[in-house]
Amino acid sequence: MCNVKNFLAAMLLVFAVTVFGNAEAAIVTDKVPLQCYVDHKVTSYDTGSGQAVGWIDAEVDLVRITGIGDNGVAIGTHPGRNGTVERLFWARDVFADTNYSNRIAHVNGYQQVYRTQNSGSTIGSVRDEDVTVVADNGNRAQIIYRLDNGTGYKMGWVPSSVVPPNPGPTPNNKLQDLINRWNGHRWVDHTYSQNSKQCKEFAQYIFNELYGIPGVGSGSTSDNPTNWRLNNTPSSIYQVAEVPENRNASQAKEQFRNLFAQAQPGDFIQIKRGHGGAHSAIFVGRTGNGIQWFDANADGNNGIKLQTYSYDDLVRTTSRGYQWNVAMSLYRAR
Repeated sequence: MCNVKNFLAAMLLVFAVTVFGNAEAAIVTDKVPLQCYVDHKVTSYDTGSGQAVGWIDAEVDLVRITGIGDNGVAIGTHPGRNGTVERLFWARDVFADTNYSNRIAHVNGYQQVYRTQNSGSTIGSVRDEDVTVVADNGNRAQIIYRLDNGTGYKMGWVPSSVVPPNPGPTPNNKLQDLINRWNGHRWVDHTYSQNSKQCKEFAQYIFNELYGIPGVGSGSTSDNPTNWRLNNTPSSIYQVAEVPENRNASQAKEQFRNLFAQAQPGDFIQIKRGHGGAHSAIFVGRTGNGIQWFDANADGNNGIKLQTYSYDDLVRTTSRGYQWNVAMSLYRAR
């Protein structure tokens, strides 16, 4: 499987550089495999030669995207003359907004999701769940939502009224304001702690500023063997997912990737370090091959920093010979 993934990644890079150049911005989503339809006839290209070899029929051919390159070149499958074929195509022909705002909205009740903006055909449905809004286009919105079996995602269209913008500043905007205020400073606010070296208390401060929740629970001490979890959590938060303790770096990396695929900006991250101690941070967002979180005291000197890590970084072996992060939990405000 790894060889196949590496081959596809290599082909995406070669194709993007030699054929398309650098014309497209990256599509910031790792929500793949992603099933969807297109709303106009889309040209598809051979994965080896880069030559145009076919097309995707609008509202008819189910597309399954398996990867998106930094240049906006997508790879995936769609129906062909002799069965399903694997092809390359422009992500801009699939996503209504190639800037991909990544806005999270909650759908109340039951709502059908349609194949295209103007189609009466459905691709599925959502019910009482969070979805990702890709684009707002008049009275319709393009959304991504998770499949019930957890094996991937679907993308389609709903009325904009189903996913209205959040009133006032969104948590993401508030979080950016807090990052701008604190990044590069030191955590010495004794209003929240007489012990200014507590990463958990800084993360709790940010979480409280975002959601008005003054406590997330206990369980961050190094003598607690399950200190990647929070105990005594209030009813105002819930655990989204966790990666239990696992010292196999290769397996842990994939588990962390799956964990953060479910994360939203502002989520509280509880971590167990390889040396046995705990750490806390606030999730900010995903990058092309990793994540960003906001924390204090990762430097051991109260420093506050917006950190960017690849998934390899998260499981690297330290100079002392232990895996840096061995377990994590993700918590969210209700």
